[in-house]
Amino acid sequence: VDRNRGVFGPLRSPDEIAAQGFAPADEPTLQAMRERAFVGTAAQVGTQLRALAADYGLDELVINTWAFDPQVRRRSYALLAEEFSLNSATTANPSA
Repeated sequence: VDRNRGVFGPLRSPDEIAAQGFAPADEPTLQAMRERAFVGTAAQVGTQLRALAADYGLDELVINTWAFDPQVRRRSYALLAEEFSLNSATTANPSA
């Protein structure tokens, strides 16, 4: 939500965000974000990403995982790499 307001900076922890809460005026922004998010198992997200690529005629996608914890972020990338049958020689460094 901060980025939509033009407030940029490092990702904040989920605990910090929960403690702050959201104003009722933030609900449309939150709902729009939920509708665009790809959430689920690797297979579910893979299906969603394949559909997105097919809908737009894309040959490749760039994935950005907004997980606060770097280990969770790396695991997300690893699961997607496995889902798409990518090996370490064809993937970027997920720790970056």
